[in-house]
Amino acid sequence: MDLTSFGAAETVTGSKSFLKTEDSYIMIDSGMFQGEDDKLNLDNIEVDFSKVDCIFVTHAHYDHCGYLPFAIKKGFRGQIFCTQQTRDLIDIVLNDSFKILLEKENLPESLMYTQPDLELAISCLKVIKLNDITKFNDFSFEFFKAGHILGAASLVIESQNKRIWFSGDLGRPDHSIHSAPKLPSNIDHLVIESTYGNRDHEDKAERSKKMSRAIKHIKETNGVLLIPSFAIARTQELVVLIHNFLQDHPDLTCPVLLDSPMAIAASNVYLKYADELNIDSDKFKEAFKRIKMIEFPKDNKLLEKKNKPYILISSSGMLTGGKVLKHFEMLAENKKNFILFTGFQAIDTLGRQLLEGADQIPFKGRTLKVQATIDKLTSLSAHADESELISFIKGIKPKNKIILNHGTQDSISSFKDDLQSQLSNEIISLKKQEPIEL
Repeated sequence: MDLTSFGAAETVTGSKSFLKTEDSYIMIDSGMFQGEDDKLNLDNIEVDFSKVDCIFVTHAHYDHCGYLPFAIKKGFRGQIFCTQQTRDLIDIVLNDSFKILLEKENLPESLMYTQPDLELAISCLKVIKLNDITKFNDFSFEFFKAGHILGAASLVIESQNKRIWFSGDLGRPDHSIHSAPKLPSNIDHLVIESTYGNRDHEDKAERSKKMSRAIKHIKETNGVLLIPSFAIARTQELVVLIHNFLQDHPDLTCPVLLDSPMAIAASNVYLKYADELNIDSDKFKEAFKRIKMIEFPKDNKLLEKKNKPYILISSSGMLTGGKVLKHFEMLAENKKNFILFTGFQAIDTLGRQLLEGADQIPFKGRTLKVQATIDKLTSLSAHADESELISFIKGIKPKNKIILNHGTQDSISSFKDDLQSQLSNEIISLKKQEPIEL
């Protein structure tokens, strides 16, 4: 067998791995590049998709599933395997991303697909339950809970008497709403993400301090706390975080609003599967009762007249698109307001510029003079950190190769050094389009 990457090799997005067995050609994840790497989406993938037997999607983030309609466009007609929750979320992600594509001007043909491509991709989705061993062609496979987001799964493929574990994106052992990953056994080769391979997450106490500072600011100034947030997983975690924080600090209570069609749709999926989460389902639903979802035209009119102060969550998380941009334009120039980021901000994004101190922002043909207070919650992450990743690897005890992907060059290099100092396995950094024999 051999493994080749066409994405998420020495970078953190665009996950696309291809495994060749004796009789099968398998794609593991089918994602688009994002942020500073989005230009890589223009690169042609030298793969005959009509000969790809099946695709596995580990979870529904765009950098793991966004390429599916392009695979259809390029000739793929097989089955796409995922969990039920991932299937529900993929439907939301692909339809939302298609709307964004249609709004873009002068888009290269290579970055466009059709509505039939999208519909066929969704129709090819086949739901597989966790821990069900399934036979396909000359191999068998099994999904294991990965944490990270709702429905996320790691994947074990067994062929030619070898078991290979593809981690997908791994969650944390003590996440506030997502369950801890479940680890497989008797693994020969391991392909593992390295997003946080060079650092550990910060203490949660710092998160509470920053949340308190932000809410106190808008209470004192009669302003708005705008929280740009990723629609899937991060928004739902934020709703619980804010609910719990305001319960503990009733003196800081204020209205909480959610204005993002995609985040609202994803939240409804989370509510549907609340029993699958690492939180009491009633408590999870209670948190959502606190917020007002902006779903209808009349809600938008109410928002325009809303008395301040209030907290407003909106997508996208890096200020790269979505309804949050409208709110940013209205709020950024007033020092009464506070903008609190909640996750990684890619190079060249508006969010990154603001966190680096920019106060003069070109925006829709004019310059915004940013006077709102800018800050970031750094301890929110659905990815396992370095210590947690190493603990997972030691728990699995892979017999042979450990292959690192889905991380920056710095992250992977540091992670590789740490692993080599603690383990006797061969540690390999996955390189784009360079096959590794398994």
